[in-house]
Parts: sequence; structure tokens; C-alpha cells
Amino acid sequence: MIVAKTPRTNGGKSAFRNASFVGDNRVVFNIAGYKYRLVVRVNYPYRVFYIRFIGTHKQYDRINVKEV
Repeated sequence: MIVAKTPRTNGGKSAFRNASFVGDNRVVFNIAGYKYRLVVRVNYPYRVFYIRFIGTHKQYDRINVKEV
């Protein structure tokens, strides 16, 4: 997914209220009332998101976000 004018880490939190910035350019999005999680790696210079994980909250608890 290519996102035009994706905010940097500072302003990104206001643009993505259900997002957690967890380090190593990874962002966790809470989807459907925290039922699902989406983990992406962000290439900020190119404003590109790489999907690293999509799953339920229970599945998310079993992964290491910084290694997926």
C-alpha cells in the first residue's frame, strides 16, 4: 500500500488514533474495536507501509512485534 503524505512519527499519532508506534519503524493498528491487529513496517522516506501481520488480538499476543 502506498500512502501519499503519510505523517511522520510525531504527527502520525493524531492522524491514526488507533495506532501504536512500537519502534523499529513498526506501527500497530487496532481494528474493529480492538478485535484485530494490523502490524506494518513503515518506510518513511518513501511513505510506504509493508504489512507484516494481520490477526486477532489473541494471535497478536503470541508474536514479537519487532521481529515480524
